[in-house]
Amino acid sequence: MEQLQEQIVSRYQFKSIRHQLQIFGVCQDCQNQRPRKQDVFDSDLVFARDALQIALATERSGVNFYLSAAETSSHPSGRSTFLKIAEEEKRHLHELEHEWEQLIKKDKNILKAPVFLHFDYDALKKIFPAREELKKRVHENLDEKRALTLAMEMEKESYNFFRRYAQRFNNTKGKEIFLMFAAEEQDHYRTIQREYEELMQRSRN
Repeated sequence: MEQLQEQIVSRYQFKSIRHQLQIFGVCQDCQNQRPRKQDVFDSDLVFARDALQIALATERSGVNFYLSAAETSSHPSGRSTFLKIAEEEKRHLHELEHEWEQLIKKDKNILKAPVFLHFDYDALKKIFPAREELKKRVHENLDEKRALTLAMEMEKESYNFFRRYAQRFNNTKGKEIFLMFAAEEQDHYRTIQREYEELMQRSRN
């Protein structure tokens, strides 16, 4: 070390005032406690996960609403109509649950990923009211015509809700997903509307 110092002083022609040795590194203990490399998630899968969770919550709320409406209505045709719509919503729910299972099979770690697509789940309560509120909207003698009208109102509210929610997102993917939900609710509305129109046609004949 002293020989190296003499060589440096001689080469650069300066007077040595002081010298020190500095060694930078990581001790063994610190090496053993290095933070684990952060997980990297597929953003498309994370978006799909969040979207499916929202869709599942929506369908479950719909199923519960129509089943509760069927229990509240004592009119045979009204109750039958609500049960029929509930079965259709259940079918959609089973399809979504299957999609969820397939998604998790692709990557179980996707459940650990942070939320990308934020959603106010409490807002669903405004679309599909609780049992107490439902009793105010569903009269015991609700017939098939009124039952279909109420179902169309629910689907239209759901459609408008997702359309408005989509406007909150600057992210193209997030907006695209909520617009897709809106389109699905619009399809539900049109299906019920066709049933309503057929009922009106039969009543005129």
